[in-house]
Amino acid sequence: MGSVIDRHTADARREAAHALRELTRSLEAAHVRLPSLGVDWRSARVSGTVLVELGAVRPDVALRLAAVVWTGSTAPWCPAVGEPVVDLVSGRVGEFRGEADGRWWLRPHGGGREWDADPRMVRAAGGRV
Repeated sequence: MGSVIDRHTADARREAAHALRELTRSLEAAHVRLPSLGVDWRSARVSGTVLVELGAVRPDVALRLAAVVWTGSTAPWCPAVGEPVVDLVSGRVGEFRGEADGRWWLRPHGGGREWDADPRMVRAAGGRV
C-alpha cells in the first residue's frame, strides 16, 4: 500500500486524465481541435497539482473556441441592422443586415456583396456580446 501522497497523486492523475477526455470530447463535438491539448504529468512535482495543458493554437482556432464558450454561456444576442460584426468562420468584418431561415446576412462595411453566416459564429466587432 502506498503513502497518502502517492494515493493523492494517483487520484489527481486520474482526475486530470478524466478532465482531458471530457474536454476533448466536448471540443470534438464543437469541431474545435487543440493540437497541444494534454496532461502535464510533471506539474504535480512542482505544484502538487496535475494540470491539463491547453497549449498554443492558431488565432482562428482560438476564435472558434471563444465562440463555443460564448454560445454555451450567454443568452441569445442579435445585433441591430447596420451594427458591425465579425464572422468568426471567415474572419470577415461586416454589418448585420438581417435574418432569414436561421442564417444572418452580413455585408462589407460601406456596401458590397452580402454573405450569410451561422448566428452562433458571429460576434460584435467591438468584442461585446
